[in-house]
Amino acid sequence: MSLSGLNEKQQLFEIYKRFIDFLGDFLGSDYELVLHDTDNVENSIVYIKNGFSARKVGGSITELGLRFIKEKTYEGESYCVNYSSKLSDGRTIRSATYFIKDGSGKLAGLLCINVDVTKAMLFDDYIQEFIKGQKTLPPIKDTQVPYTKGGSSQTLSDSIEDVAQEMINGVISGFGIPVERMSLDEKKEAISQLDGKGLFLIKGSVKSVSARLQVSEATVYRCISSGK
Repeated sequence: MSLSGLNEKQQLFEIYKRFIDFLGDFLGSDYELVLHDTDNVENSIVYIKNGFSARKVGGSITELGLRFIKEKTYEGESYCVNYSSKLSDGRTIRSATYFIKDGSGKLAGLLCINVDVTKAMLFDDYIQEFIKGQKTLPPIKDTQVPYTKGGSSQTLSDSIEDVAQEMINGVISGFGIPVERMSLDEKKEAISQLDGKGLFLIKGSVKSVSARLQVSEATVYRCISSGK
């Protein structure tokens, strides 16, 4: 495809699509490569190769993708590697993200690489059992994929609504009590945590949080604007 007639971002993405095809064909079907447009978080996926996660073009950005944008991780790092992801069917994924920037240094997109390590983990269980013996030491059941940057992990989803609900559920569960028993200060703290994770980059998220935390939308907006 000729790059003439395309704007800078379109040209950049076309080059990355060719690179993704090259990597995908070389690495094989256990490696999924996804190109995200960070200017459209609700429908960020513009290209995908070896899509074993069942996501497709037009799918949403991930929870960690939102955090990268909100925290501006790309300003201090060129990439983030070896964090854990999960699929809805329980498979464990080792993931990496490369931050794509335009000529001015502005974030344009994300190149995400996911490798299914489920079979390797099962093989690791077998090796541990073979080496150490089943009776003296049970096989390792909770093999951990190495994380970076404080143990980041996520569940891969094709729906921005699912991403948002997972973020909301995760924050609420951290308080250890039902929403009905949370004080207003605790609800404000939950809103602050969600803001820090980049949830409010998603359109309609204020309404979702308002309904889930049983507070007014005005309360949510005030917490966001005040930073607490």
